[in-house]
Amino acid sequence: MMIKDFSIVDKNGLSYETTWNNDNVKVKETLKNRENPETKRLIKLVSQEYNVGIKWVYEDKEIVLINNDVIFGCPSIDMQYVIAIYSGDQTEYIPPNNAVIYNADGSIHKVLSVPLLISDAAKNQGWYKRQPDTTIGFTGVDWKTNSKGEKVVVIEISDHYYRIMKEFRVLNPETGEFGECIGSRIEYK
Repeated sequence: MMIKDFSIVDKNGLSYETTWNNDNVKVKETLKNRENPETKRLIKLVSQEYNVGIKWVYEDKEIVLINNDVIFGCPSIDMQYVIAIYSGDQTEYIPPNNAVIYNADGSIHKVLSVPLLISDAAKNQGWYKRQPDTTIGFTGVDWKTNSKGEKVVVIEISDHYYRIMKEFRVLNPETGEFGECIGSRIEYK
């Protein structure tokens, strides 16, 4: 069995069904069109509600992750795991351990720790191979294409509060291991 009906949900039960399991490109196209009613609904959901979480269905059971802050994430490519990023000031999973890989049934598979940073952006900021601390955490997760042209899960690592430096690493959800760096950047705000 696989994960079905992955969605973003708020504390009141309102949800936005994503199409992760169909075509991630469609989701991004929908989100770029600010006039689309679904886009407006999602933006309202995320911007007005601090308590945003994720949910999915596995073997006809609904699994919901929501707390007093923000939890976001995506399923693995094979739809067997969910990678969740815990954000904000919650105390359950704090940087550098604020990402959790869940099994499809909702049980915890692995709690991730930020790996040593290897990107050019990390080198420019003096963070190259620096031991992670509470200032560096996971800030995003998505499906992308790696250097071999394969669809993979990529996790964003950045300085947790200001998000000036970003490093994008391939993640193997089954093993919890980090692979190649497929990009990095520095954003001065």
